[in-house]
Amino acid sequence: AQAADWARLGHFERIKFHADEKFRPVDVGHPNSEAWDSQVLAEDVASRSPTTFKLWTWIGRALRDASPPRILLTVRLVNVLVFALAVGLGTALVLSTAAGPYPQLACLAYLLVPTLPFFAMHVSEFALLTSTYVLLSGCVLALFHDSPRSHYLGLPTGIASALVMASGRSAGPIMAVVGGALLARILLGSRGAARLTEHARHAAVFWAGLGLGTSVLAGLIGPGYRASLWKTVA
Repeated sequence: AQAADWARLGHFERIKFHADEKFRPVDVGHPNSEAWDSQVLAEDVASRSPTTFKLWTWIGRALRDASPPRILLTVRLVNVLVFALAVGLGTALVLSTAAGPYPQLACLAYLLVPTLPFFAMHVSEFALLTSTYVLLSGCVLALFHDSPRSHYLGLPTGIASALVMASGRSAGPIMAVVGGALLARILLGSRGAARLTEHARHAAVFWAGLGLGTSVLAGLIGPGYRASLWKTVA
């Protein structure tokens, strides 16, 4: 009800998608007669992004009596925080597991995509999807460096993959990139293992961690979303 009142106050229906319509001084204090038309409806967020649904549920409980403007601002600020954490964690993964001088410079690639913060603040499932992409890209970057410590990347790569898959059905095709990185891991093995037993230990740590991390997906999604996700991947 508050959202509808806010839409009338801001003349949402009159201005929406009409570049020739403006909010004029005369409109101040004179709400529009209509909030929105039948094309504006509540999305089934749970079927589009389980992680976004869980996050918005928590925010909704914390701001149960807040106004729509405050709720939307809070959602954006939380999205900014999640994005900052994703960039920080992705960079930390590269820094802690990659070899060579200044490996974190590879993460400067984030700055080459100026739309990342825009989508990461979006009031939709694209926000968490963007942040989980950033986290997953940090894992892939670290795998690309293939340092003697890269076998520890199995767990974070599995968790990041699960979060990506649970953040939006459109993330399905990105798993081909992760699959390519894992295929290279199978074919090339692990760098820095001098003996066969050490190779076996590194492989066990990596693949066990990957399986454990990916298993988080089972706790994030339900049967309906799982079925639609597999259709998207196929």
